[in-house]
Amino acid sequence: MAANPASGTAPLDVTFDASGSTDIDGAIVAYSFDADGDGAPEAVGASSTFGYRYDDIGTYSATVTVTDDEGLSSTASTTVEAGGPTQVDVDVAIVNAWGSGYQAEVTVSTNGADPIDWDETFETSGTVQDLWNADWSQTANTVRIRGMSWNNTVVAGSPVEFGFVASGDGGNPPPPSPPSPALVASPSAGVAPLDVTFDASGSTDPDGTIVAYSFDVDSDGTAEATGASPMLSYRYDATGSYTATVVVTDNDGLTDATAVAVEVNEPGGAVDVAVTTTDSWPSGYCANVKVTSSSSTAVDWNVTFSVRGAVSQLWNAVWSQNGSEISAQGVSWNNLVSASQPVEFGFCASL
Repeated sequence: MAANPASGTAPLDVTFDASGSTDIDGAIVAYSFDADGDGAPEAVGASSTFGYRYDDIGTYSATVTVTDDEGLSSTASTTVEAGGPTQVDVDVAIVNAWGSGYQAEVTVSTNGADPIDWDETFETSGTVQDLWNADWSQTANTVRIRGMSWNNTVVAGSPVEFGFVASGDGGNPPPPSPPSPALVASPSAGVAPLDVTFDASGSTDPDGTIVAYSFDVDSDGTAEATGASPMLSYRYDATGSYTATVVVTDNDGLTDATAVAVEVNEPGGAVDVAVTTTDSWPSGYCANVKVTSSSSTAVDWNVTFSVRGAVSQLWNAVWSQNGSEISAQGVSWNNLVSASQPVEFGFCASL
């Protein structure tokens, strides 16, 4: 069986001719044509020719079954290619991008077997600043491209490639950025029971909004609160060192976390104080004060001790005097005392 033509662009009209079929000891009496390969013949009869139109693009196996005067049959087949119309495709792929621009590669291809002198357009955002290996012009977002003298034709299997640099994002914006968390604990240290307010309102998102805050303030891995509020109040009843964490989530579902340290100490008073004179003169003296504790955990200390005269200066502590009694407590860097960490400060007084 012959197909004429055996290939072409859909819709494709093909004439099948089985007149070359023979029978060595009789005559052929019937021809059954299945042109679309679905197993059901489109024509059965005495005619050895058949015309068929292929509306859909595809590769088809067309068959003819011939039957002779003794009822014997045999089958022959041929292939028909119904292709699409010849077309030129332009593919633009961004290969590099930065905040204010991008670089792209362009591929011009065709399905046609014959060379095509290509002259095409593509859409892009921004302004093309440089384009190489093609002649080009731009009107608004439409870029017209034409081949140079040495690459102006394109054929199936041999695409033409070139590139360009443009401002903007090329319609391909960068992926969303994660949020930037912030957390403040107020106060961050004190004696038990300690009430602390956590504030994550300083968290930001560079390309959207923060939609949820999840607080784990007692270091147990389980959130005490999750929701839209950036604030949480929490009471620490037990002494210890805690790492309080907040996880923030933005409107793109991206998350990030940050943490602050919270120190919860034993109440002041469980300490001893010793005052030692280090220098003296007729009208005054200076002394060293040593604060100690037998506790194995840190104590936020405050002490009261007696002095002679009026204290004129006292360093490394916050203090006040009432008659002969001095009340003192630690500053930010020495407010904790333990068995392994005594605290010392000094003062001078007039007599």
